Amino acid sequence: MDHDDYIAKNWRKLNGEDHWKESLDPPSPHLRTYINHYGEMAEATYDAYIQTSHSKNAGNCKYARTNLLKQCGLLQGRPLNQYKVTKYLYAMSAVTLPGAFVFSSDTSPWSKKSNWMGFIAVATDDGKKVLGRRDILVAWRGTVNPSDMIYDSELNLVSAPIVFGSQYKDDDPKIHQGWYSIYTTSDQNSRYNKSSARDQHGCGGCDANAIDIVLNGLNKQSYIPAKSCPVTMWFQNSHPWVLGRRDRASDRHAQVSVLEGTREPMESGQLHMESYMHGVAGVQTGILGGFKLEINRDLSLVNKFGDILDDKYGVPPSWWTEENMGMVQKHDGTWELKDHEEDIEP
Repeated sequence: MDHDDYIAKNWRKLNGEDHWKESLDPPSPHLRTYINHYGEMAEATYDAYIQTSHSKNAGNCKYARTNLLKQCGLLQGRPLNQYKVTKYLYAMSAVTLPGAFVFSSDTSPWSKKSNWMGFIAVATDDGKKVLGRRDILVAWRGTVNPSDMIYDSELNLVSAPIVFGSQYKDDDPKIHQGWYSIYTTSDQNSRYNKSSARDQHGCGGCDANAIDIVLNGLNKQSYIPAKSCPVTMWFQNSHPWVLGRRDRASDRHAQVSVLEGTREPMESGQLHMESYMHGVAGVQTGILGGFKLEINRDLSLVNKFGDILDDKYGVPPSWWTEENMGMVQKHDGTWELKDHEEDIEP
């Protein structure tokens, strides 16, 4: 049975229905492929994020929703990645978070407070055939500056009544202050964050992260019988959910499945999602550090944002760049920075 047929028929198991019992030592090729599928969707939030502060679009997304997955190279030859991006997520924060946001130095920026934080996507008919169901995916961007790794640990933990509600007030579970602020802050004067990132989706909060979705019953049908959709959290960033992450989610008999592993590998102090996915795709062989791919994975992706591969592979370092860094020549011969496609809300 090939990957596609197996995944369509066994997606509940791959999503952690039994918490991956007897599936991780070692992971099957099907699970490796499945994990990297979601890793690639998360990687798109970095690939499409404008990080250069001299751009008036700094902190925004480069591409319109209709072009996001194609421009990030996630459609060609990838049957699992057939989704329609339905919503962009924007966020702001009431506390300072170095590394989480980038703001423009331009005098007329696209936004002075908000940043693009990710997207919501729904599997197309073709994607549904391969995935086995109409998958709803929420991809959140993590931090982009390695300095935040230290700052991350210094921020306070705070109560989170919006997520946990009153049923856990005696236990008072805590959440990372910065990420809770990003998740819940709104401003009526903001074009992009009149609603918080938590509440931007038309279904009243379905874009919330996995814990919130389960604890507040957002994965349940509104009619009888109230069946639950399984919820799985892949590729956590910065561990924002500090206390009660799994136990409390299980109280509602609609568990959040969390596949835990090592933190993202670091090269010269920077996060490299691609090298992490490369590690998922293979196994280390021998005591001398050999490596063997267990599934097909393009080796050139390892150097997408870094200089990791040996020169013998002929792949330049940090090759993921916009042509001419986004500068476009106009009809009169002058040049202008055009690094953003306008996204029109339906």
